[in-house]
Amino acid sequence: IMKRNLKKEYEFLTPTHQRLFRSEVMNNYKWTTVQAFYKLKRGERRISDAEYRYLVEKMQFYFEIQRQTGRIFIEL
Repeated sequence: IMKRNLKKEYEFLTPTHQRLFRSEVMNNYKWTTVQAFYKLKRGERRISDAEYRYLVEKMQFYFEIQRQTGRIFIEL
């Protein structure tokens, strides 16, 4: 169980997909405050390797939706 920062990957999502991802994660973890999610994003919460893989796969799901709709953020 480690602290992992998801901020960089999260920033590549469009605001709409950030909101959808955040909502899904909060629902799955049964969190009632957005602050609980932001602690996870900043790496202030310990998560297992399985949880990390789940979160990355879920982000990849939203990245794929963005790619299919042509809404890709490119870092310059």
